Amino acid sequence: MKHRTRQILTVAACTAIAMILTRFTAGPVWLEGLYYDSALAAWAAIRPGDPRDASVLVVGLDAASLAEPELAARPRALFGPIWARTLGALHDAGAKVVAFDFILAFSGEAIAKGYDRDFLRALFLDREKIVLARSLDLLPARSYSAALGFSASSLGASEITPDGDGIYRNVLLDAGEDKQIPTLAGAALAKAGFTDIPHAVLLAPDRALESLPTLSLGQVLNCAVDDPAALARAVKDRIVFIGSLLPEEDRKGSLTRFFASAPRTERRVDGCAPQIVTEAANIVPGVYLHAMAVETVMQRQAARALDGLLHAMIGGLAAGLAVAGALKFRPLMTVISALMLCVVLWLAEIASLAVGFHAPLGYPALLGVLSAGGGFALRFLFEERRRFHLQNAFGHYLAPELVERLASADEMPALGGEIREASVMFADLSGFTAMSGRIPAEQVVALTNQYLGLMAEEIEASNGYIDKYMGDAVMAVWGAPLPLADHAARAVNTGLRIASRIKAAHALALREGREGFSVKIGINSGQVVAGNVGARKRLNYTVAGDTVNVAARLESVPADYGCMVIIGEMTAQLLGGQYVLREIDRIGVKGRETPLAVFEPLLGTPSDITLADAYARALESYRAGEFSQALAQWEILAQTGDGPSRVMGARARELLRAPPDGNWDGVWRRTSK
Repeated sequence: MKHRTRQILTVAACTAIAMILTRFTAGPVWLEGLYYDSALAAWAAIRPGDPRDASVLVVGLDAASLAEPELAARPRALFGPIWARTLGALHDAGAKVVAFDFILAFSGEAIAKGYDRDFLRALFLDREKIVLARSLDLLPARSYSAALGFSASSLGASEITPDGDGIYRNVLLDAGEDKQIPTLAGAALAKAGFTDIPHAVLLAPDRALESLPTLSLGQVLNCAVDDPAALARAVKDRIVFIGSLLPEEDRKGSLTRFFASAPRTERRVDGCAPQIVTEAANIVPGVYLHAMAVETVMQRQAARALDGLLHAMIGGLAAGLAVAGALKFRPLMTVISALMLCVVLWLAEIASLAVGFHAPLGYPALLGVLSAGGGFALRFLFEERRRFHLQNAFGHYLAPELVERLASADEMPALGGEIREASVMFADLSGFTAMSGRIPAEQVVALTNQYLGLMAEEIEASNGYIDKYMGDAVMAVWGAPLPLADHAARAVNTGLRIASRIKAAHALALREGREGFSVKIGINSGQVVAGNVGARKRLNYTVAGDTVNVAARLESVPADYGCMVIIGEMTAQLLGGQYVLREIDRIGVKGRETPLAVFEPLLGTPSDITLADAYARALESYRAGEFSQALAQWEILAQTGDGPSRVMGARARELLRAPPDGNWDGVWRRTSK
């Protein structure tokens, strides 16, 4: 199947799945709520001002009202006379309906007969315009219900259920299992003569809930005496909700939480002093939710639900676009595109509110983000399959870096090479031939693989490339195929770690009566030709050149001097003082006319520094032909177990016995590789 066909089928499949999910499942409530609430706030901020007059009025019991002398002297359970005066004032002012957002479960008649006479009379006279709050389990006092003629339509359930994220957006207008109990808002609408009452209303305010016209209870009582005409202008033909504005009572999470928050001034009635109450935008008194539900129905502001099929198509389109982007763009651009899609859907939700629809687009946005992630994962499976095949095919034979480079290439490897600066290491296990005559061959191979595996761990841990295994030896490269600025330091550090680990493994084997290997390591740095060599159908990535040849010669040098690691001149120069180096000798190797200075890297402890300095003085005497002085110094160092000092002391002793001719240059010429 072609790549483009796979992409088209992937986009189509993700689009279909997203459409089904959008049509038949719901998104996280918190996400849909976040989209809706923020879209409401944005639309409220940009829409033109609406001069329409509100259909509702909130009369709030606030702290200032409770401080009035008449109210302060009474417990709230004995507010019957206060409610009587309030109803009288609202009746005279022309209120259409009065709804109490208090469950008046206690009657003052239980304290003194006739205590609530005025309140009961007011309830009876205005029974066609009054709604008392109830809960599904608790009713108002029987005497109050009797004054209303025990009419079920005069009671409204005050409970409001929040959405799953604790925010109140939907207000029921009928309640109970059989939906036969009206809620406070539903009963108020029925009393006002509104017949087309829905089961529930989704609030879609264009202003903060607490910005509804509001008077305090104290204002109503005072204005009824001081300026009844002003009170009438504020109340006439409105549905009035009486509830608590006290900060510790009946607070609800508001869907206008993202609206601009500011101190709110109570609506002023001409001739009455206003009160200022600071409200937090994210919580509101519950009475405002009832009032806003009625206002929404009366003003026909309820947002209509978006058609289910259209909603599903939006979800599918979002997912399809997200997957298409993931299959085309790089990871960063994919993330940016997914975020842009979320913003576009949020703007679309604002636009839907502008035309009176509720389009819950948080879920499509989520499906778009998930689809982008899924699309990128599918892209990985499609486009990286060849990479995995190459890794599986060649991973056991080539370095991981080379496999990665092969997998990333658009074309198969070809013949050719390039000049690179690199460090090359040859490491040979000592004692292989002798061990082969003492123990069975399968044990020799198993032990060899164990030690070679140890070397491979260290090489690959330092980003070295294992060029090849040669029986009991290994060739490794740093700086090819991956360029490494510190290739020399990596090679030397790896050589020292290999030497240390093999020395420790050998010592443990001897203590336990087992066989073990030592190691000889030669490292050289310089320019190499790196690339693929071989036939077109059978390639091998390797390095070649004089640097490699010298490294191969240096591999056998440690055995001549009783040490484990020897490095060439260029490697020593590239280290830049990272190690303490002691020049062991200057040697001539077969096939090369120019002598080579060879060095041993030391760890840099105080004893290493002392050893290097003493050895350098002895070597200076040796090259000057002062063999007796050099011998004396090397014999002292040899007593500490230093291999190169023991070897060089023996040479100085031999030169004392048979002095060289007049052409002495201090170079030791090897006769074998």
